[in-house]
Formats: sequence, structure tokens, C-alpha cells
Amino acid sequence: MDSLMCQDLLGRPMRIMFSQRDPTLRTTGVGNIFIKGLASSIDGASLYDCFSIFGKILSCKAVCDAHGSKGYGFVHFATLEAAEKAIKALDGMLLDDQLVSIGHFKTFQERHVEQQVMAQDNERHYPVQKRLDVQPENQLALQPVSRQTAACDLAQSQ
Repeated sequence: MDSLMCQDLLGRPMRIMFSQRDPTLRTTGVGNIFIKGLASSIDGASLYDCFSIFGKILSCKAVCDAHGSKGYGFVHFATLEAAEKAIKALDGMLLDDQLVSIGHFKTFQERHVEQQVMAQDNERHYPVQKRLDVQPENQLALQPVSRQTAACDLAQSQ
């Protein structure tokens, strides 16, 4: 089975895994990590080889297009401890001469909530200050100028 892993089938690399009858491991996301900053030369096989030393891998994918890696990938370990070891060992390291960042995978909803909390925190620490001294009559009125008018003004000034 390992010899067929990442071999091309109809122009796409195969990902072969054992069927997980219990969906809780897949749905909870325990042991799932996200890798960003991958070099374009990294594929699923090299990602698997790099991370397999930390523990049993359930799923491994480097997201690729016709030009190579898109710069990110996912590795799902069987245990949280294996994922933690991989994060501690490789986060901020060079992988194929490219600095990679590795962290636990977060769903869209989790990322969205974090962004909202960070935005509220920023508003609390850096409130937007409105200028009350600017009155509408003190503002400059901009009027559209045609190219012909601008060219005439330029010619007259010379």
C-alpha cells in the first residue's frame, strides 16, 4: 500500500488510507495540523516523508495545482501528542529552503470568531478618533477637469 501512495492516477496523486469506521477522529479534528509557507516543489509524498517520523499519519495532503504546491498543506495524525511533537519540532524551520509555519487546524467558524475578537480588542485599544473641527465649508470642493481644459491651462501658463 505504501508503494502506491502518491503515485499518479489519471494525472492526480493517489491518497490511500484505511477506512475509519468511527467518524469521531475525523470530525473532532484532533491531531490535524495546517502547514503554510511550503515551497512549490513540495508534494504529498515529501510532506508524508517529512512528518511520518512524528507518529502515525491518517491523512496527508499538500494542496497543488499545475505549477506545484500552492504553499499550504494538511497532515492529520492519529494522536494529539504526535501533532504537538511535529509542531514543536518544525514550526519556524526551513523545509526545502522555505520558512514554514505550522499550527493546529482551525475550522472557518473558529477562525471567524478569532478575527471578530481581535477586531473588538483592537477597537478597544485603538479607538477611531473623529475630527470634530472639520466643517463642510472648510473642505475643498473638487470639480472634474477635462483633459482639454488641463492642457489649455498648461499652455497658457507657459
